[in-house]
Amino acid sequence: MLGEITTKIKDLSHSKTLRRIIPASMFITLHSIFRLPYYHKQISQRVDENTILLADYPRCGIGWLRFVLSSALHLENKGEILKLNHDQMHKYAPTLAGRVFHKAYRFGNDYNLLKTHYRYDQRFKKAVVIYRDPFKAIRSYYAHQLMEEGSIITRPYRGLSRDDSFLISQAEDFIRFYQSWLFKLEKDPGNFFLLKYEDLLSNPVELFSGVFDFLNIELNARDIDKLANLYRKEDVSTPLNTDKSPEEAFRDKAEIINRITPVMTSENLKRLNPGLEERLNQVMIKLDSLRKRIELKKVKINEK
Repeated sequence: MLGEITTKIKDLSHSKTLRRIIPASMFITLHSIFRLPYYHKQISQRVDENTILLADYPRCGIGWLRFVLSSALHLENKGEILKLNHDQMHKYAPTLAGRVFHKAYRFGNDYNLLKTHYRYDQRFKKAVVIYRDPFKAIRSYYAHQLMEEGSIITRPYRGLSRDDSFLISQAEDFIRFYQSWLFKLEKDPGNFFLLKYEDLLSNPVELFSGVFDFLNIELNARDIDKLANLYRKEDVSTPLNTDKSPEEAFRDKAEIINRITPVMTSENLKRLNPGLEERLNQVMIKLDSLRKRIELKKVKINEK
């Protein structure tokens, strides 16, 4: 009974009409009350010992990773390198929080992929975690939410504008998300792979090769090169709920990001909440430091 109620509440949270007719504070409260049992229900139904999570705070690069990994699994399954659409990609790497769940595609030792924005849960046994510059992620998430939902819903802060409130609430969410994963990333690097989006942009072939190795997906160098360069940003980061072409939607998104960039900055966050800005910096320092330590350890192992 509770599961049915929480599912219906979650579905209502995607209603653009509901978002417009009730105050933001009430919407956030309702969502928070029913979110936890709904998440536990999803995890218990969709995650098993062989599930590999693809995890990030929204807009940190997991979309690109999902598409490339899905094309790699499609190559393994069908023997062809194919640029997949969203429906095809969901067959190989569905969403943990999705309202429509796709049957898990099994590969290797019965593994399956699931994308998530959830914080770490002890039922998550293996994962690829990706992060990026938090302010670029927050700007992209703002634009994506506005284009997908038609409005920005955020926790209101007394005396602050909607956009300033969004910056603070998402900086807090970014911190909570990566802090929850850092412990397992440090303690169990054999089962938890850390990746930085900016590094993936500058060196996609080498880093995707590392992800394939982590997942035990065997590919030759030529196929890795093709897969790493198969998708454009327009293919993987354009909001779906639009009648416009990917190129037009991508331009619209860029215009929104340009408009809100002066608000979504480290300088503005420091002005609004210096303690929060410092905590965000510390999380990024820990992530960068851990990633470099893991890379150095791999180099030493390879040299032996």
